[in-house]
Amino acid sequence: MHFNDLAEKEDKSSVNIIPYLNLNKGDVVADIGAGGGYFSCKLSEAVGESGMVYSVDISKESVDFIRKSVQEKGITNIEVVLATYDDSKLKPGTINLIFIRNAFHDIANRVNYFSMLRPVLKKNGRVVIIDYDSDKLGFLRNLIGHSLEEKVIRSEMKEAGYRDLRSYSFLQQQSFNIFAIKKVIKK
Repeated sequence: MHFNDLAEKEDKSSVNIIPYLNLNKGDVVADIGAGGGYFSCKLSEAVGESGMVYSVDISKESVDFIRKSVQEKGITNIEVVLATYDDSKLKPGTINLIFIRNAFHDIANRVNYFSMLRPVLKKNGRVVIIDYDSDKLGFLRNLIGHSLEEKVIRSEMKEAGYRDLRSYSFLQQQSFNIFAIKKVIKK
């Protein structure tokens, strides 16, 4: 599947990205919009055998490809999930980190979708969104067409009930943001 070739080429991004996720052995990660599963496999290495990666996609073709690939590689800590546009199929309180790379811009009704995802996060759970940044693409933004301004991502995540934790600027064409659920202040 060409998704994995592209994921591997882009600035060797997995080498650059994974350490910034601060994953621990035993963590549970949801790779939403997993495509060909390239990052699911990298995340599976990071969380180790005691961890779990849910490789989530709405495309049956992608899910079938990932399932076959995981079986061929003998990876036992990836569970492949065929989701729908309005249901990630993830259980409440199970996820340490939601990872979304180059798929945020494709999600319809993002504020509602990410509001729906809040309950699946464990306490102190995080959401990582990496997507093509219109501002970094310059004249290429019209050619690629699959991008958003970073400020749109931040605004929509705030509206969905999240707060900024951290952002990184080392990716040449993409924004890299980490969010957490807003803390509720009790009176």
